[in-house]
Amino acid sequence: GPFFLYNVKGIIMSKLWGGNDVNFKHTEASKNGVIGLPLLSHFGLLLDYANSRAILTKANLPPQNYDITSWIKVPFNFKGGILTTAKINGESKKLIWDTGATPSIIRATVAIRKNSMSCPQDAYYSEKGCTFIKTQQFSINNKLIPNNWFMLNSLDTSIPFDGFVGSNYYEKNVLFFDFNQKNIYIHSVHDKNLIQL
Repeated sequence: GPFFLYNVKGIIMSKLWGGNDVNFKHTEASKNGVIGLPLLSHFGLLLDYANSRAILTKANLPPQNYDITSWIKVPFNFKGGILTTAKINGESKKLIWDTGATPSIIRATVAIRKNSMSCPQDAYYSEKGCTFIKTQQFSINNKLIPNNWFMLNSLDTSIPFDGFVGSNYYEKNVLFFDFNQKNIYIHSVHDKNLIQL
């Protein structure tokens, strides 16, 4: 992009994540490293996967060619990541918005399992016993946001959230994160009014 970052602090790790889990699907990030939220949160961040763009903006202003005024705006908390409390099919769930989650996952509870389906065997995320749910209604602060699907996972109950909004959501939506005001702006890639040139 048009600007440079200097004196960025990082951590050198001998091993990233994935460990010895034979089902873990390694990505370039898990092999090479990531740019984290401590750095990104100093900017506005637009993620447009459909057009292979990640745009950082100064002062959390949206990029010029994106009209976010008509997008869905929802609040988030900055606690251990970008955290929202969402309603999924009527149930309240705490979700971390994480580009590294491939795909979105949610803790498998008895209520969540009721409407689950088997994962397609040829899917990149599929493993033995894999199941997923589709949201029929997905909302934050009583605002409907585009639906998603979540792979069910036995997340440790000591983790203080219920799942991750991951790559499959970013592929179908454009998002702008305003870290100053702690808002996420969401727009479906299927809407033709996405970009105003």
